Amino acid sequence: MLFQNLHHLATKGVAITLKVTDAGAGKLEVNVFPDAGKSGTPLLAKSFVATPTELDADFASVISEYCTVNGTLKEQLEGIQEQAAAAVAQAKDKSAAASNKSTPGPAGESQQVPFTL
Repeated sequence: MLFQNLHHLATKGVAITLKVTDAGAGKLEVNVFPDAGKSGTPLLAKSFVATPTELDADFASVISEYCTVNGTLKEQLEGIQEQAAAAVAQAKDKSAAASNKSTPGPAGESQQVPFTL
């Protein structure tokens, strides 16, 4: 399960570096360093301190949650960026359409129609 979750991030272009050190009192400190790489989305580094037994039992599910949260944040950001780009394009289209509207005036001259929001 651990590597399936890491694979999910890897397919999104995120590289994960794990640093494991002694935390004293029979515990290990595991630091998770994501590298956004080609995904372009900065992700949060995280540190976990637990006994080796706790890490054996729970680290895969912890990484699963980490992957889910970071994947979701990235996808939300992408969605917001797409919505913003669409809104800009729509505003430009409306502006261009409004400036191109005209009605025939006297002697075939064109008159600008006032633009209102």
